[in-house]
Amino acid sequence: MSNSVNNIDSAGAAWVETAIQRICREDKLPSITASWLPESNDLFVALSIVSKDGKRVSRLFSQYELASCSQDPMVQAQLLERITHLLKFLYPEKKRQKQS
Repeated sequence: MSNSVNNIDSAGAAWVETAIQRICREDKLPSITASWLPESNDLFVALSIVSKDGKRVSRLFSQYELASCSQDPMVQAQLLERITHLLKFLYPEKKRQKQS
């Protein structure tokens, strides 16, 4: 995970990256590559996620969400939902395997 964006909240970015890794591990998803895109600005940060087979999806996160997610469980829940949705888009064939 690269964090070369200057004005990104590092605690929030780390939280998002950890959440992505945890979901991949729990859902037994193939590895992904996530990186924060340089075209981020004062309001939004763009995260790009690339699947093992090269499918790419990117999503904007607000700077506010990133700055508050490490302390705010409601923001965490929203971000987790969004991240899960992104990973389902990348790996639609990998449905939740927890029921088995």
